[in-house]
Amino acid sequence: MKKPAMLFLTAATFSITCFFLLITLSQCRNSSSASNEQLQEEQKGEEGEEHEEQSGAAKQLSGWFQAKGFPDASNLTEKYQRGWQQHLALKEKTWGNTAPRTIAANWAQLGYCTDGSGNRIGGRVVCMAIDPNNTNNLWIGTASGGMYKSVNSGTNWTPVQTNLNVLGVSSILVDPSNSNIIYAGTGEVYHTEVGVMGFNVWKTRGTYGIGIIKSTDGGTTWTQVMTKVSSDLYAIQSMAFRPGLSTTIFACATDGVYRSTNSGTTWSQIYTGVNVRDIAINPTTSDQIVISVGNMTNPVKGIYRTTNGNAATPTWTQITAGLPASFEGSIKMDNVGAGNLVASIGVSSALTNEVYRSTDFGVNWSIIATSGHCSYQFWFAHTIAINPFATDSLIYGGVSIYRHKIVPTIGRTLIGGLHADHHDIKFDPVRRGTVYVCNDGGVYKSTNGGVSFIPINNGLNATQFYASLGVSKQDANLMVGGLQDNGQVVYNGTNWVTPTGAGGDGTACAIHPTNDNILLACRDARAIKRSTNGGSSFSELTSSYWGFVGDSRTAFVAPIAFAPSNGLIAYQASDNIHRSTDGGATFSNNTLGGGAPPLTPGAFIEQRHKTAIALAISTTNSSKLYVSTSPFAQYDNDLNNIYVTGNPNILRTTTPATTPYTSIKGTLPNRFITDIAISTNSDDSIYITMGGFGGAHVYLSPDGGTTWLSRSAGLPDVPFNAILIDPINESTIYAGSDFGVYVSTDRGITWQDYNTGFYDVTLIMDLQLDANNKLIAATHGKGVFRSDLYVPANLPVSLLDFTGTGAGTYNLLQWNVAQEDNFSRYELERSSDGASFTKVATIMSQRQTGPTAYRHNDYTTLFEAYYRLKIIDLDGTFDYSSIIFIRKADSKNEFSVMGNPFSNEIALKYKLSRSQKINAWLFSSSGALIRKEEYTATAGTGIYVINGFAHASPGIYLLKIECGNDIQTIKLVKK
Repeated sequence: MKKPAMLFLTAATFSITCFFLLITLSQCRNSSSASNEQLQEEQKGEEGEEHEEQSGAAKQLSGWFQAKGFPDASNLTEKYQRGWQQHLALKEKTWGNTAPRTIAANWAQLGYCTDGSGNRIGGRVVCMAIDPNNTNNLWIGTASGGMYKSVNSGTNWTPVQTNLNVLGVSSILVDPSNSNIIYAGTGEVYHTEVGVMGFNVWKTRGTYGIGIIKSTDGGTTWTQVMTKVSSDLYAIQSMAFRPGLSTTIFACATDGVYRSTNSGTTWSQIYTGVNVRDIAINPTTSDQIVISVGNMTNPVKGIYRTTNGNAATPTWTQITAGLPASFEGSIKMDNVGAGNLVASIGVSSALTNEVYRSTDFGVNWSIIATSGHCSYQFWFAHTIAINPFATDSLIYGGVSIYRHKIVPTIGRTLIGGLHADHHDIKFDPVRRGTVYVCNDGGVYKSTNGGVSFIPINNGLNATQFYASLGVSKQDANLMVGGLQDNGQVVYNGTNWVTPTGAGGDGTACAIHPTNDNILLACRDARAIKRSTNGGSSFSELTSSYWGFVGDSRTAFVAPIAFAPSNGLIAYQASDNIHRSTDGGATFSNNTLGGGAPPLTPGAFIEQRHKTAIALAISTTNSSKLYVSTSPFAQYDNDLNNIYVTGNPNILRTTTPATTPYTSIKGTLPNRFITDIAISTNSDDSIYITMGGFGGAHVYLSPDGGTTWLSRSAGLPDVPFNAILIDPINESTIYAGSDFGVYVSTDRGITWQDYNTGFYDVTLIMDLQLDANNKLIAATHGKGVFRSDLYVPANLPVSLLDFTGTGAGTYNLLQWNVAQEDNFSRYELERSSDGASFTKVATIMSQRQTGPTAYRHNDYTTLFEAYYRLKIIDLDGTFDYSSIIFIRKADSKNEFSVMGNPFSNEIALKYKLSRSQKINAWLFSSSGALIRKEEYTATAGTGIYVINGFAHASPGIYLLKIECGNDIQTIKLVKK
């Protein structure tokens, strides 16, 4: 049965190009003096909750990127798009000719979430557009749940299906000349540069962007009108029409500003820069354009202005008059008319002046006194808007939200009753006094100019759950989960309610295996909340919160689980194992005095600052654990630095109180292990899922990690986050990914799409089985769903085996059946990659009532080939056999390194019997991965040169080479 797991980490990624720098920094930091390691408490005003918010938004927004990108964070946009095409191909293959006896998924949303006051929680909403021709029509974009639309001023919302791989939507435009034309900018990104990620910026995350999409029929159908392939994480941050000419569109992107003069058909880049956040265009002189540039560590930041914005190549000038000399965050703007331009500037986490105004459209600026709303969300969530009916009145929000009257100088007034972390404010251009606010709790509406607001989230379900979901084994109507920025919620059979004692950023949860009164619901930095009354109320365990004093010691989401065989035993994992023997009432290794986390070396799972990602416990042995770890950890009280310690790992123990544990990573690729599932029949039989791109994402070990077998043939190449073994039929496996759910009925040999009921992209965080044997999926952006389990087609044929062998110029395929009953035929399909299959032969059924043997010779020049049988009934119903793999005999390949010791480059000499791919990994003497190379070489002798080692440290390195069946390791010395 599935065990709790965690995907999000307190880390950010690094690229291969900066790896040497990272290792050097890691070694320096890990050997630093005790003063550098000291756990300090941040000194700030308004302690408590403000600390949580600062810790929360930044840390949870960091791990997403790490799990997706590691170890190669380049070209994510291209990889994501390619994975989407693979997903569509698998969907078409699965359901293009739906077998009528097969029960498909029937995913249905499992209620909605409410806060402590009973108001519906909408989730993180980052932008809004109001139809200027009918202001009843509203469009909103969410962080990872796509778009929603309302036709009644927000009374109700319905999701917008694009049939594209759209998660985050950061900007929307409705054409004022034709309301059926809508543009949406995709992706949610706060930092983009791969070369600095993970080294000095850990606030790195977002959802993949695919450029700009457009609808010409009111949102019924959508097409991509800007398809961007970027080496960095890419997003469209905001958009604007040229005043009076809506065929011209400006788009602010993470790599500059783009302009289209033909309604999005083609685009040209008119400004090149990093993180262009917002744009303002003078409505009376459209050549005057102001943009805001940069966020966090970007070297170029500020406000830039042009007076020839409609020229082919506008000239941009940085404006400094009246603006802060330096700032750490981003800038949002708004303008009404030619002389009223305002900016919300994320200066720093200090409570400082953050609102500026220009009366000459950006030439000169002045401070509007008593602002300070951005605070610790200076990089993430703040916004500003001018009241179009009273242009000396503003509303601006960041952590809190305020009304501000400029003339006469009344100053600001706090607005209460809204969720924190504000992303967008929109005034209704027709209805005076109507204004909307988008934040991490959803959408709020005021009809009195912002004096008071009410939540308007009916129909909106963009809530972002984390793994793991706590699911009762006895009651299908009892579950508990953690929400991004919205605390913990308990399912009551109808909806998810916020219990007494909930709060902070909700994370991993668990329910006692036999006592439904006992629930554990965590928040960030491993804080544990416990309920003894079935989830009605929770109280936080003393010393379990490590925020600010121990951020470097725990992931943002620390995995937690009860032992299935003994509910008195529970575990939570940081870089320690925390064990409870009293049903979660107390845990070991909380503190060793002074409020600081324990520093005893013997307590570490692997080593200090290697925080746990996923945790699984044997169903029969409460002392047998599997745990995966991350090499990254955030500095304590340091927003921009991380520790780098080795590589991702997976470990096993039967003595959880004794460390270090035994690494079982073996031949697994160097990527993050995001989930672990243990068989109920044998706790040495485990499945794992992996993040990243390029390679398999599901692996099986039948022997406790000694051997790893890839089980990803045919799956899309995107990060996978969850794995579940059907305890009733352990041949059936479910895997959850960034593109939804897939099912295998043959232990992962073949896979089928299992997404009926989902729309567009659904990012799966966790998969569980409830007490009624229904499949539960927790998503990051669309709430929780439930479906029946998969039921395969029941064809009138019993296939006993399917095998194949290479035989010179052909491959011999053989299969045996126990019986056939009025059956049609077999179609033999062949593939060169295990994903795309082509029919190569049709073999008619012999229609025998007893055992029958079949054989077929397939003449092919392929050295490696995959085969499967499509088994077809008389009525067209079909099913597939397992996939088998055949490789013809091959002579041994030879490898050597020319010039060892080496200096600036490694010259790998090879002799190959045939053309094939060479994979090479270079490791340091401590086992850290330095470089990975892939090269497709032709048959014969050749030399492949690996460059870029001029600044590498002298010493011993290991070069691992894999080519076909040959694996060789060569010891190298750097001069």
